[in-house]
Amino acid sequence: MSSIFSIEEDVFRNLLFTIKNEGLRQELFVHYQSPFPPKSTPQQKWEIAFAHTWRDQWRHLAHHSPQQVMLQSFSPILQDAKENGIQWGSTELLAIEVLLNVKWSKGKFEVDRDPLPGENLLDSHTLYLDRKLTYRLKLDKSTHGKALMIGYAPEDSEQIYSKGILGNGSGQADILARFTTQFPDRLYYFCPDENAAGGPILIKDYDSPDKPNQRTNILLTFSYGQPHRAYQILVKNVLNTPSGEVFCERPEWLGEVRLPRGLNFP
Repeated sequence: MSSIFSIEEDVFRNLLFTIKNEGLRQELFVHYQSPFPPKSTPQQKWEIAFAHTWRDQWRHLAHHSPQQVMLQSFSPILQDAKENGIQWGSTELLAIEVLLNVKWSKGKFEVDRDPLPGENLLDSHTLYLDRKLTYRLKLDKSTHGKALMIGYAPEDSEQIYSKGILGNGSGQADILARFTTQFPDRLYYFCPDENAAGGPILIKDYDSPDKPNQRTNILLTFSYGQPHRAYQILVKNVLNTPSGEVFCERPEWLGEVRLPRGLNFP
C-alpha cells in the first residue's frame, strides 16, 4: 500500500486519468468552470476537465513532504497507543474488515459506495463488493427500526441469504458479511418493511474490470492486555487501483472499543 502523497507526478497523472470512479470525476469537474463544447460526450468532458485541472491537484499534494505525512498521519496514532500503554509486540490482530457505514435518508438505506462512470449518483444504489473480503456494515442511529436484510431477491424476506452473514435482518448492531468464492454473483439489500429502500449487490473478483475503482475504509481490530481489550484503527479512503492500493487520507485512532460482533479474543 502506498500514499497518494508519495507517488510520482506521472504515476499520479495516469492514475487519475484512468480511474473508474464517478464520484472522483465529479469532484474534479467542480474545479473546471468553463463551458464544454456542444454535444460533448461524458468521456470527452472528462478528458477536457482532467487536462485543465489535474496539475493543480498534483501541486496541492506535492506540498506535503514525507515528514509532514508521518507527523500528521502516523505519529498521532503512535502517541495515542502509547498513552493507552500499548506495546505493539504484544498485540494480536483480530480482524481486517472493509467498513461500510449505513444511514437512513429519504426512505432509503444510504451505504458507502462508489459508482462507475456514467451511473447516476443520485439514483444508483448498487453496491460493488469483492470476494474473499470481509465487510462490516455499521448502521447508525437513523436506521433504528429499519432492518437491513440481504437476500436473493429485492424486498422478499422469504429469500434471505444468511450463509457467511451475521446479523442479517436483525436490526441490531453491525452486519458482518464474509464473501467467499461460493457466494452468488448478485444479491440484494433491502428493508422488509419499506419499498425500494435498497439496491443490488454485485459481488466481483478482486481483479474484475467490471466495477469502479472504489474508495474503501479499512477497519483494523486488535487486542491487547490481560484481560483482553479490543482496539481499532480506521484507515480511510484507500483507493483500489490496478497498481495496488493507495491510501488518500490520514488513518484514525479509534481507541478501545467493545468487542465487535463476530470477533473473538485469542
